[in-house]
Amino acid sequence: MVDPLINPVLTSDKKARKEKYADLAVQGTNNSSIASKRSAESVYFSKFDNINRHTDTGELIEYFKFFVPKVNNRSPSMNRGYWFRLHGVRSRLDSIMSFRNRFHPNKKIAIINLGCGFDPLAFQLLDKKNKSSEKYWDNCVFLDSDYSDLLVKKIEIIENNKELTEIVGPNQDKSKKDQFTSSDYFVRPCDLNDNKAYSKLLLNSQEDLPFLYDDDCIKVFIAEVSLEYMKPELADEIISISSKLSDSHFIILEQLIAEGPYEPFSKQMLKHFKKNDSPLLCVPTYQTIQSQVERFQKLGFPNCNAGDMLQLWNSLPSETKSHIETIQPFDELEEFHLFGHHYLLAHATNDSEFSFEKPYLFEDTNTLTNIQVDEYERAVDMTINDTQINRSFGACAPIDKDNILYFGGSTPFRLNELLKININENEVSVVEKSTTLPPARACHSFTKLNGDDTGRFILVAGRNAPHRAYKDVWLYDSSNNSWEQCEDLPETRFRHSTVALETGYVLVYGGKTGETDASPFLLYDFANNKWTRVGTDVTIPNLVSASLDYNKNTHEITIVGGFDPVTHILSDKLYVFKFDSNGNRLVEVKEMSHPLLQRYGSKLKYIDDSKIIVVGGTSAGGIFNDKTTMIIVDTHSEDIRSVKIPTKIWQDESIMFIGFDLVWNEESRKLTIVGGGAACYAFGKVTNSTLVLQL
Repeated sequence: MVDPLINPVLTSDKKARKEKYADLAVQGTNNSSIASKRSAESVYFSKFDNINRHTDTGELIEYFKFFVPKVNNRSPSMNRGYWFRLHGVRSRLDSIMSFRNRFHPNKKIAIINLGCGFDPLAFQLLDKKNKSSEKYWDNCVFLDSDYSDLLVKKIEIIENNKELTEIVGPNQDKSKKDQFTSSDYFVRPCDLNDNKAYSKLLLNSQEDLPFLYDDDCIKVFIAEVSLEYMKPELADEIISISSKLSDSHFIILEQLIAEGPYEPFSKQMLKHFKKNDSPLLCVPTYQTIQSQVERFQKLGFPNCNAGDMLQLWNSLPSETKSHIETIQPFDELEEFHLFGHHYLLAHATNDSEFSFEKPYLFEDTNTLTNIQVDEYERAVDMTINDTQINRSFGACAPIDKDNILYFGGSTPFRLNELLKININENEVSVVEKSTTLPPARACHSFTKLNGDDTGRFILVAGRNAPHRAYKDVWLYDSSNNSWEQCEDLPETRFRHSTVALETGYVLVYGGKTGETDASPFLLYDFANNKWTRVGTDVTIPNLVSASLDYNKNTHEITIVGGFDPVTHILSDKLYVFKFDSNGNRLVEVKEMSHPLLQRYGSKLKYIDDSKIIVVGGTSAGGIFNDKTTMIIVDTHSEDIRSVKIPTKIWQDESIMFIGFDLVWNEESRKLTIVGGGAACYAFGKVTNSTLVLQL
C-alpha cells in the first residue's frame, strides 16, 4: 500500500490515471449511443413527413451519417427507444419555442448541450435547408460542450464536411483545436466534473459568449444522459450553476430505478454500466420521478414538469402510435414498457411565467406508484430450481406431476425443439425428433387436453418473426412421439391464449391476428376437426397477450389484462365467463378492474375454485416489484393479495417475468415458472432461472 505522505507524486499520478480512464469510459458511451441513434435515424426518420425534410425537394436530410457513416442495425426495441429519446428532447424544445412564439417572439433561444458528444442537434435546427426546423432559423444559437478530446474529433468532422460548415459557417477562431466559433454555433470544452471550470464557462465568459448574459435570450440546458455518470453532488452543482442565469430552462433525460436497484431491469442496467466502467452514480440518489422534481426545485428551478418516457408515449395521439407500428415489425412491447419506465424526461425552469400545457404536460398515469396490497394469508414457499432452459416465448404443459413438455421459443433464434423437463431431478432432455415436426416458432400456445389419459397436446399458431405469423395447428401424441397437423385457424394468430375445456374442445382467445375482423374467441372441436367462432353476451376486444385459464370444477374461464391494438389501451380488467355449449356462446359472470390487473404478457392459473394466481408481465402504469409481480385474486370476493418474492431471490437470482410459462400441479399444489427472460434495452439480456412456488 502506498503511503501518500511518503510518495505523494506516485499517488497523484495514480489518481490522475484513474480519473482519465473513467473519463474515457464515459466518453465511450457516446460511441455506442450515437451509433444507435444512427440506426434509429435510418429506420424511423424517413417514415415521417415532418422530420428533417429538405425545403425544396422534400427529401430526408440525414445528420447522424456525418458522425457514423456506416449504419449498424440495432434491434427493433433499441431503434424505437432511441428514436423516442430523440423525440423526447425535441418535444421539450418545441414546447419552449411554442411559448416563446406566443409571448416573447423577439427573444432568441440559446441551447447549451451539456455532454453533447457527437449529437448533431445543432445542425438539424440551424440548417436552413431543413424545412422541418424553420421555426428555429435565425431564432437560436448553440453551445456544444464536452470533454476536450472528444470535441477535437467533433470539430475535425465538422471542418472536413462541406455540408456541416455550410450550416454553421466557418470556424472564426482556429487558435484552439477544441473550440469552434461562428455566428450561431459555439463549441467549448468543459469537464463537467470540474465545477469551477463550468462556473467559469457559464458565468465568466461575457466577452466570449455574450448571449448567456442577454436578458432577451432564453437559455435552455440539455443533459441527455450526461450528468448521470457524475457524483450526485457534482451533478447537482451543474444544475445549480445553470439556474444562476436568468430565464433558464433545464431539460434532462436520464435513468430511473423507481422500484429500487434489485428490480430485474434496474439490476441489469446498473450491472451493464458498472461493467463498462461508467457506473450510474446519480441514480441511487434520485431513483424516482418525485425525487427528481424535488432535486430541481431545490437547485434553483422551482417550476418543473417530469415524467417517465412511457408517460410521454401515452401522451402521443393514437394515429401517431399507429403510424409508428407500421415502420418496423415490432413485438417487444414488454421491453418497451420497461425501457420507458426506466428513463426520466424532466423540463424545469426558473421562469415563473412559463406554463406547461398539453401536449407537453406530463399527467400522472403511473397507477402502480406506492400501491399497497396485503400479503396472501397462506405461507408461500419459493425456491430456485437448477433447471434452466435459456429460452423465451415458448410454451409448456405438464405430462404428470414431475415432468413438463416445452416446445419452441426463442434463444433469440426460433426453435422447434420439444424439451422434456423433470423438475424434481433438475433434468432437461430433447425429445427425439419425429419424422413430421412443426416449424420453429415463438409466441404460440401448447396445451394438454382435458379428460385425455393418452397424453395428447395441441399446438396453436404463433410466429417466426413479427411479420411471419402462423395459423397452423398441430396435435402431439406423447404416447408414440408423433405430430399430426390439424385444420388451420381461420387467420394467423400469435400472442394468444389457449385452454382445454371439456373433453375434445379447446378455446383460443385474443392475440395478434391477420384479420381486422377476427373473432376474439375460437373453439376447436376435435371430433369434427373444425374451428368455429364463439360469440359473447358482452363486447370484449381482441386483446393481445392477455392471460387465460379454465376451472374444470366450476367451468369458469378467467381473462386478465391484454393490449387493445385498436385503442392502444392496456386493459386493467378481469373477466369471468362460462361457456354455454348449447348456444356456442360465452356468458359473462363477472368483470372487475384494478391497477394490478393491467398487464401485458402475464400468466394465470386457478389454484382453487375461486382463486387465481397472476404472475409477471409488464404494465403501462408502472413497474411491478417484489410485492406486486405476483398476486392472488379471489374472483368471487374481488380480494387481491400479494405473493411476496423472498428478498434473497429478488436480489440475488436471475429473474425476469417476461416470455415465461406456468405449470400448475393440483395434487402437489406446486406452481412452476418455466423459461422466460428479455433484452433490457441496450444493457444485455436477463434469462430466467426456474422458480417453484409451493402453494
